[in-house]
Amino acid sequence: MQTRKKKTRNIKIALTVLIFLMVGAVIALFSGYRNLFTDTKDLVSAPAQEEASISLDTIHQTATKDGQKQWSLDAEKVRYMQEKDQAILEEISVTFYPEPEKAEPIRLTADQGVLHIDTKDIDVMGNVVVENSSYRLETENLRYEHAVRAFKTTSPVHIQGLDFSLAADGMSFDMETRRTEFTGNVKGTIRENLSL
Repeated sequence: MQTRKKKTRNIKIALTVLIFLMVGAVIALFSGYRNLFTDTKDLVSAPAQEEASISLDTIHQTATKDGQKQWSLDAEKVRYMQEKDQAILEEISVTFYPEPEKAEPIRLTADQGVLHIDTKDIDVMGNVVVENSSYRLETENLRYEHAVRAFKTTSPVHIQGLDFSLAADGMSFDMETRRTEFTGNVKGTIRENLSL
């Protein structure tokens, strides 16, 4: 009986230590989560064997400001590169919450991404889709600049809305002002029932 209690106690201690180690690793991963990375070429050229400080199978992270949720990120795989202060993400999904709170959330999905821990900027690449109930934007590369709450790309974009379709060589979208700018070879179709 005494041996059984001792084994149970040892298992409890081991589990407690393991939980503290896991919590410590997660805290270490996101402790510097103020800013992120800027050059997506580093991600594309980064060898798959490169040593990661921490690797996780799934991740969920939320950025807030003054108690207001700004975005929530989910990824199937993440590798934290401490020397670059960035997280390399696979199968990424981010939901952005524009201000005011009444504005509809914007959902972004992509094959890969880089979260720059110091700036909170996010670079995504591969099958990039940005959408809400009114439109769907498709491109291959996109950057979210957290300080100005804006999306930018110099890659060709195609955007489909309920009453319009546009294509361009690049674009930027400011979530606060709700202003979109298309650049280079802008072509589009506007349907008859669009009201301006």
